Amino acid sequence: MQKRLVLDQQQIDITLKRFCYQLIENHDDFENTVFLGLQPRGTLLLDKIVALLQEISGITVPSGYLRCHLPSRRLPKKRLPTESQRDKNRFFGRGQEGSPH
Repeated sequence: MQKRLVLDQQQIDITLKRFCYQLIENHDDFENTVFLGLQPRGTLLLDKIVALLQEISGITVPSGYLRCHLPSRRLPKKRLPTESQRDKNRFFGRGQEGSPH
């Protein structure tokens, strides 16, 4: 199968910048807003969007990373993730108030 370029870097930059302007127009000050990027590749997009919003509007929107996966039958149930495998979610951690764990 041949590889096909859908968008080049300039088109991606234009699209992301326009997306950020639309977010600003629709959500103004981003009160009660949090952006989450799905690991692994969604985090790159999230970081780019957060940086662009900061550059354009000067607003820093809270953000974090979320890892979604299906449970594997091959892993022991009591196995805990290593530090490098843990989510980079800055909002909740184990044992904190409001934590789902």
